[in-house]
Amino acid sequence: DSLFHYNEYPTKSSVSKKDIQFSNVDTPSQCATKCDNELKIHCRSFNFCPESKACYLSETHSIDGLNEDQTDNLECTHYS
Repeated sequence: DSLFHYNEYPTKSSVSKKDIQFSNVDTPSQCATKCDNELKIHCRSFNFCPESKACYLSETHSIDGLNEDQTDNLECTHYS
């Protein structure tokens, strides 16, 4: 399971305009696999949104701080 090397941070998550979005993702494990296999960016974390079945891959961690590219907080779980 690709999720084993990510830590879960169940809080409101911010998404950057630079993040890569996937739809119809059913589980955090599927999102983790996408992050591990992504070639367009160096994926370091992801946000999984169970209600919308969305997955956002990011080159940054939430602890890196917010920047001007961030969007509003989403009801998603951050994995880093």
